[in-house]
Amino acid sequence: MHLAFYVTLASLIFGSFILGCLCVFTWRRRSANSSVALSLFLGAAALWVVAAAAEHLAPTLAGKVLASKIQYLGILTVPIASLCTVLAYLGLDKWQRPFLTFAIPGGLLCFALVASNNIHHWVWRHRKVTALRYVKPKWNI
Repeated sequence: MHLAFYVTLASLIFGSFILGCLCVFTWRRRSANSSVALSLFLGAAALWVVAAAAEHLAPTLAGKVLASKIQYLGILTVPIASLCTVLAYLGLDKWQRPFLTFAIPGGLLCFALVASNNIHHWVWRHRKVTALRYVKPKWNI
């Protein structure tokens, strides 16, 4: 494996560690305005990044697919939690419940489609692991 693989992997692991630390930091200060929503947002982002690192580390196709499915939990939670964070920070808490009424079922439906992809193949149609070779870029300067 090349240096680029290890740099990417180290960046993902370091980023997930920082996001996890920020999640714990904001959770401990729950009394502050919008800290619970921000903590949820940071936790979902940390899950997304650590699952991406697990996907890079998985040697088999089954491991990569499992890591991708776990990644979808973070991918689907980040937009919902980010808007809830903004609404809570702006003091528009009355808009959170109507937004969550439509956003949560949509996210659950998307995750159900991802989790049951082996049945219908709507999310991933063709899956295979291929060997990639690293090509040095040619700079035309």
